[in-house]
Amino acid sequence: MNEMTDIARMMDDTLDRLLTRRLAGLAGLTGAEGEEQLRAALTEAGLPLLLRAEDEGGLGGTLGDAAVACWRLGWHAAPVDPVALLAGEEARPLAGGLFGADEPPEGEATRDDALLTVAAMTGAMARVMEIAVDYANTRQQFGRPLGKFQALQHLLAEAASELALTEAALAAALEAAEADGEDTLPWLTAKAQAGRAATFIAAAAHQVMGAIGFTEEHPLHHYTRRLWQWRDDNGRQAECEARVGRAALAAPGGLWAYLTDERSEA
Repeated sequence: MNEMTDIARMMDDTLDRLLTRRLAGLAGLTGAEGEEQLRAALTEAGLPLLLRAEDEGGLGGTLGDAAVACWRLGWHAAPVDPVALLAGEEARPLAGGLFGADEPPEGEATRDDALLTVAAMTGAMARVMEIAVDYANTRQQFGRPLGKFQALQHLLAEAASELALTEAALAAALEAAEADGEDTLPWLTAKAQAGRAATFIAAAAHQVMGAIGFTEEHPLHHYTRRLWQWRDDNGRQAECEARVGRAALAAPGGLWAYLTDERSEA
């Protein structure tokens, strides 16, 4: 994502400390009661105020600030819906209609919901990569670390490239949203890429770690289960790809013009 603002930095630090304390080992937060306690703690920390105007007692944050907060929630695999928390009664519509001032067709994803979900997914995928790489570098097999085997090196390198693509797509989509907010290609592409990356990275991490990643005591499955849920929330990969395809076919300048900066005005 782009360079953090003071608001984003403050919220990121607050969430990191709160979630580190609340989710230590991911063992002390189970069931509906624990999740409700976490939501209450996040509300008390001011997360729903992030997108509320300053003259209404909020922080006056931007979509980019909210994306930073969602990234941190994903990094900790927080068992909450980040979009729902930010779209609470204390949130405000942003330019372009955060969470849709004009309701979209039923079941169709909207830009800001999708981008905040991508941000949470990106945070979770970054943590999954860290867990998998650390395990590969420390777990010994046949007298050497798993990370020394070329097949695993290739697998993790491809997973890292999927994460890098998602980060770049998210940054471009946030920049486009702040610029004019009318172009659907950046955010649809970002959500589709996040879905692709989540599928590959989760599978790669579990392949590297084997059965231990599915055990209750290990943190990996907390992240991958979140990713499997989030990849279908607010724009499934197939849905986003289909919308890009339909828009490209309908574009006045044709497919190439739609995919480049040479797009003609409709």
